[in-house]
Amino acid sequence: MTEILFLSALAVMWTLVLYTVVLTLAAYTYWRRRRLARWLDPHVRLPDFVCPSVSVIIPAHNEARVIERSLRILLAADYPRDRLEIVVVNDASTDDTGEICRRLASEDARIRLVDVPFDEGGTGKSAALNRGLAHCRHPFIAVYDADNRPLPSAIRLLMAELVVGGHDAVVGGISKVNRGRTLLNRFAALEFSAFQWILQGGRAQLFGIGTAIRQHWHNELARH
Repeated sequence: MTEILFLSALAVMWTLVLYTVVLTLAAYTYWRRRRLARWLDPHVRLPDFVCPSVSVIIPAHNEARVIERSLRILLAADYPRDRLEIVVVNDASTDDTGEICRRLASEDARIRLVDVPFDEGGTGKSAALNRGLAHCRHPFIAVYDADNRPLPSAIRLLMAELVVGGHDAVVGGISKVNRGRTLLNRFAALEFSAFQWILQGGRAQLFGIGTAIRQHWHNELARH
């Protein structure tokens, strides 16, 4: 029995090693293919008249410390004002998240607040996103966390991948803003980079699961 358990553990370990090696090679092929492709120059700005309408969903549960900064960053995005809306799902927050969002919504009509009742909320991010999705008006959907700080060009660049590249979904990269603060933060940033370069890039090459593009923002953007 002990020998069987040992051999099983060994098989699982080497399977994971082989899986990682295959993903790494596939990721290298993916990034090399993208680098050689000249159909989309990341320095070329997608014209306003080509930009489709986008609904940004932000699930928020007790995010009073960060939600205002994130919303103001999104409101200042380099994207046509009339083609961008931000749907904040206040997922049964017990802090000032709802009040902050209502104040900002009164200042800018692009923000829409969806309040989840306390007895129905707190059931997870997917449930909050589904609630937000039901209130989206636009055909393209973007998802940000409440503490994300996207670059002004993030949505426009991701939309260029969808419109020009013809992809069904795009996954943006994450750059940890506090990666240099402590040793633990450095290791976390390294782990996230490996996840993006190897796992997302490898899966994009092997299975066509989304399109991972390495930029300094974090979001998920897909057709509704």
